[in-house]
Amino acid sequence: MKFRRKMIMAYALVAGICALITGIAVFWVSYDAAVDVEGRNLKETADQIVEQMDTRLASMDASMDYMLSNMDILSAMMTLGREDGSDNDSLDVSARATLRKNINTDFILKNCYRLVWFNRDGEIISSTNTNLPGTISSFDPDDLSYLEMAEKEHGHSVLIGSRADPWVANDDAPRVFSMIKAIQGANMGYLEVENLSSDLSYLLPSNKRIQYAIYINEAECIGLGNEMRKTAAYLPYLNKTDGVIEKKDNTWFTVSHSQKYNITVLTLEKNEGFVSNIRNIIAISILIGMLVFASGMLLVLFWSNILTKPLRQMRHIIDQTNLETLNQNPVEEVRIWKGNDELQQLSDSYQVMTRRLHDAIQKEKKASLLQLQALYDSLQAQVNPHFIYNVLNVLSARGVMDNDDTICEMCGALASILRYSTGNQRRYTRIDEEIEYLQNYYFLLRSRFGEGLQFNFHISSEIRRAEIPKGVLQQIVENSIAHGFRDRTSDMEIDIIGKLEENRCVIQIIDNGVGIEEDMLDNIKTRMYQVREKILEEHDNIQLGIGGLGLLNAYARCLLLYEDELTFVISNRSDCTGVETQISFPIIKDGGDS
Repeated sequence: MKFRRKMIMAYALVAGICALITGIAVFWVSYDAAVDVEGRNLKETADQIVEQMDTRLASMDASMDYMLSNMDILSAMMTLGREDGSDNDSLDVSARATLRKNINTDFILKNCYRLVWFNRDGEIISSTNTNLPGTISSFDPDDLSYLEMAEKEHGHSVLIGSRADPWVANDDAPRVFSMIKAIQGANMGYLEVENLSSDLSYLLPSNKRIQYAIYINEAECIGLGNEMRKTAAYLPYLNKTDGVIEKKDNTWFTVSHSQKYNITVLTLEKNEGFVSNIRNIIAISILIGMLVFASGMLLVLFWSNILTKPLRQMRHIIDQTNLETLNQNPVEEVRIWKGNDELQQLSDSYQVMTRRLHDAIQKEKKASLLQLQALYDSLQAQVNPHFIYNVLNVLSARGVMDNDDTICEMCGALASILRYSTGNQRRYTRIDEEIEYLQNYYFLLRSRFGEGLQFNFHISSEIRRAEIPKGVLQQIVENSIAHGFRDRTSDMEIDIIGKLEENRCVIQIIDNGVGIEEDMLDNIKTRMYQVREKILEEHDNIQLGIGGLGLLNAYARCLLLYEDELTFVISNRSDCTGVETQISFPIIKDGGDS
């Protein structure tokens, strides 16, 4: 099969997959958008009905508050509830008149269907709207089961569910829901405010397809939308979180709660109304998928015809390209084929690629020449001390001849130091070996300074096998003696402290010298930064940049070993009595032969 046909078939499969993915993505995005819109409608409707119910119940509550805020009304209730009262008592007559007058004010008549005051002695006084059926003349308090519930609330309002109006004498009493409150005080009675249950069927949701049910006391339904049925099936969902949209039996629903009056409103919508334009969404998704596939195939046919010819022409040139000819512009031969702009672009691209590959190879060669071993060896081997061994042998022999043991010991210690520091077999050493090296160095210095110089070693056993570049601690100590103790021959003290902190080795070299001047300290930090950039960023040789053994040399060699894991800090002590150098690096053990 020809390459062009393979390309068309392969990209046709890719175009088909892309078209399928695009169609599915468009469908789900559109579907989710439709679900989100309808879900917001459900939530907004539930919140709207809760707000309307809160307003209605607040007006009912306000009617009772109006009654209880009037001292004449409270006095009349107290009079009718006293134990020694009688029907013929003039006080009772006056009290009933006061209650009838205040219970039929415009404020109360506008806010509720009926307001009733009654007590357990059988007293009953009701508002008298002209369109209300007659009120019963007597009742048995024991027949009102909700009185006990009202008394338990100690003066707070209690909602009573939908039922036939108990204060109407005839059999066709309308269904009402009410709010009742037990008035605090001895036999002060009860206030009950009623509204018609049928009024709750005409709450206007924003979406006509949405049905609703209104519940009180977490389970008792007091009102339904015009077409709402079978509300018992939704009781388990009333305790859901406000605004969460859920699906049950092809019906989407949500709930909204009113904490003030313990009201729950459930709104729902059937699936066919919830996503009424699902067919349009599917059709649009299929159409977009087909357009994507057709566009992809046109592009495949177009570009396959253009790309295959330059590829054939380039094959010969690519076969002739090797590492030696990468930078010799081999694709110039292609330009003899005139009138082929696409091939010209392809040849230019190939030429750029070969030049980039050549540059990358050259950089790789340069990086190979600047590996850590070359960098370290260039720093480690800046002196050639071999001839000094011969001189030391002569001096040691002279000391033996003169019976001078001090000269022999000094020559032996110096030979150990030179052998340790100039050995190339091992670049790194353990901290305990470095401390032994420092002790030999200390022995030589004591020969000069005597008791005026003191080294204090505090090295934790946990880090003694940790690896460190050879001679680093000696270089830092030597710097303290050369610069920190200049013009001093006594009271010179250097602390070498090593410890383990959070799986990192921390070494501190602290002297009691004169410290470092701020401009000099800034200069050292600047040069340390330059060394870091040259090693880690440019991968370049820094031998000439450092130009000697010292703090920068020690820092550079540690940087080669630990790279970004290294912390190397030089600072004056807080009491201005010397310099503290702190080195921190991760633990590396048993690698001395690297």
